[in-house]
Amino acid sequence: MTGYTAWIQAGCMTRIDGPAAERRGRSDARPAWPSWRAPVALGLVAAVAPMALGTWVIPLLVPVAISSVSAVGLSLLVGRAGLVSLGQGALAGVGAFTAASVSVRLDAPPELALCAAVVTGGAVACALTPFLRLSGLYLSLATLVLALMFQRIAVVAEPITGGADGIAMEGNLRLGFIDVASETAFYAVAWAAVIVAGVLVANIQRSRKGRSFEALSAGEDLARSVGVRVTTAKSTAFVISGLCSGLSGGLYAYYNQFLTPEQFGVGQSILLLAAVIVGGPRSPWGGVVGLMVLQLLPETVDLGSEPEALFTPLLLLLFAGFLPQGLVAAAGTGLGRLWRIRPLTRPAQAAVTAGPSERTADER
Repeated sequence: MTGYTAWIQAGCMTRIDGPAAERRGRSDARPAWPSWRAPVALGLVAAVAPMALGTWVIPLLVPVAISSVSAVGLSLLVGRAGLVSLGQGALAGVGAFTAASVSVRLDAPPELALCAAVVTGGAVACALTPFLRLSGLYLSLATLVLALMFQRIAVVAEPITGGADGIAMEGNLRLGFIDVASETAFYAVAWAAVIVAGVLVANIQRSRKGRSFEALSAGEDLARSVGVRVTTAKSTAFVISGLCSGLSGGLYAYYNQFLTPEQFGVGQSILLLAAVIVGGPRSPWGGVVGLMVLQLLPETVDLGSEPEALFTPLLLLLFAGFLPQGLVAAAGTGLGRLWRIRPLTRPAQAAVTAGPSERTADER
């Protein structure tokens, strides 16, 4: 058994950092960056941004937060399980139309409609698990076909989705006794959902199931050799990403108040995948940072019509070629090194005296 296989079987799937790595003789030791700092920093940025920049950023950041919920689940699928999916936009569409249909057709309360969107997103992902026997390029093509088929299915299923004309929501989102009527309140709810989803996915990554995902990303044969059920691990990761996408779609339905099949095309899936790669696929917060870059930078900088269309693919190529670990990993490494910097002190020079035992035989 190779050293790497034994490392996985022992359950040490996380990177060894800091002094522990030095004791084990690893030359690529990296300073540890506490995991709780990421959600705290994200919450502070989300809270301070409207006060520092003005309320005009709220309409820009709410769609980013809604899409980030889906990107958090995709980061688990891509960064940990090593599965590339181009169907997350379709799963978000399933959640969105489910929430709208349950709210409008059944006159259900918003809490029930949002829960139905989450469950339906996970259920559709679970129904697609037979396709997970594929791997690599074939799995990517299968999820791409799912994204292409979704728009056609949404048009045909007119009693549920409203067909090509779409469906309009009725009423605002309400969570218990809290009525999320204003855009500022929806801003707070959306970013709270991002933080909760990110913390849950981060805990899953550090769990035993997360270590099985890590083994899966190293190779299916290697994962089988250490006792990982490959199909079960793939299905679990895909269902978790489906639950996150369903929640994202449900939030989008209540925020936008009008849904059409064109809103959940292949372009949305490609945007989510590009955001995960730019931000960093290994971190659950990578997709959040990537969406901020991909969606906010063209809004704040006038790139014109054609340069804006080329912005996402060019940025994706640059990060895939020159910074594959993404922005979050690069920033975490730099901040971790700063965190571990100690003041330079001059070592005390101890007096060296030669004792009797250190003298040579000639001196004696």
